[in-house]
Amino acid sequence: MVRFQPDGWLEGLLRPLVLATPNKGIYFEAMAPDWRFAFILACGAVLLLRRRSTDALPFEHRQLMWGLVAAFYLWTFLIGNGRYFMTGLVLAGPLLLMLWRRLPGTASFRWMLLAIAGFLQIQALAQTYSPNRWGLARWGHEPGLAIADSPLRREPAVFITATAISYSILVPQFHRESRWSNVAGQRDIKPPMPEYARLQQMLAGPLPKYAVLPIATDFIADADQPEGIARVVFNDLLAPQGLRLTAESCRVLPSPLVPGPRESAPDALKPLRGFWFCPLSYTPPQPQGQQHLEMPASVAEALSAVEQRCGRFFIPGAGIERYFEGLWSRSYPSDITLLANGEGTVYFKYYQALNPTVIGTIDQIRRGAFSIPCDKIPGRFVPFWQAE
Repeated sequence: MVRFQPDGWLEGLLRPLVLATPNKGIYFEAMAPDWRFAFILACGAVLLLRRRSTDALPFEHRQLMWGLVAAFYLWTFLIGNGRYFMTGLVLAGPLLLMLWRRLPGTASFRWMLLAIAGFLQIQALAQTYSPNRWGLARWGHEPGLAIADSPLRREPAVFITATAISYSILVPQFHRESRWSNVAGQRDIKPPMPEYARLQQMLAGPLPKYAVLPIATDFIADADQPEGIARVVFNDLLAPQGLRLTAESCRVLPSPLVPGPRESAPDALKPLRGFWFCPLSYTPPQPQGQQHLEMPASVAEALSAVEQRCGRFFIPGAGIERYFEGLWSRSYPSDITLLANGEGTVYFKYYQALNPTVIGTIDQIRRGAFSIPCDKIPGRFVPFWQAE
């Protein structure tokens, strides 16, 4: 994954300053500016320039400082994802105070510097933080996630989710002999992988099967059922495992899944929240290559040419191909997608970009007459020294 990796050595070396930028997608999906590493860099530079014995750090403190520096840059260039640097993020505060205590000047001067640092950090958080932004449900006194009662909860069944979040918190609310699987992350599991065999064995069993789908308020049809386009999307996600929604109606189990209107709002104004439990049919999937339309040779050649030109983002052999209503796509683990439409135009779109970027026509790309900004894909973070 290159989502949080810096684009170039300079951006990586200056990552302590970059982390203070109020942009999303730097080391976390949302905006989370962190001034502490910039202050650590400034304090460390002052102490290195003075080199006075009275300012010298004890040996254990120097070990901590250089160890954190080494870990910081290894993390930055290898992955850059904040969830894999929690220890460093926790240690940053104590290390900053340790260096601050050794700064030259009077005690009043040092306290003023610390107050300025604290003010900048609090201001950055106040401008970018809003509570419960990432919350899926408000916690109550009851364990687990509250969900409406239903016979489904008392009978063994196979429940299939196909979302980025598995909703495993639902499992204790259902029969203990039920089986659960999230297939969103298993699209690339193929024979003879042991995971593929176990999944297919579970799906081929006698238990009834249901797709567990969070209710999409923008795609609700009559009787609170999913609209046709929603069924098409869900079937596309489920098809690689031989699953398909049946024509039967989905059961609606309301649940306070996401933060909605205030509890004091009239019930008529509250959107329907919860899950669709939709019956599934299962047909053992055909061997790979026969269950989808085969991508035309000219389109495959053009997309492969892009991969050869910019392999960091368009990783050769790692793309997952799909076809939907005249549009071929190839999605990569680097959060970027190549698209080719029926008119022969090829695009790419990074997950944080607002719009896709045109690369050229299929013929142009096959001839090599195209360019692509591999050094800074549109939608990627642009550091302040490169901003226009």
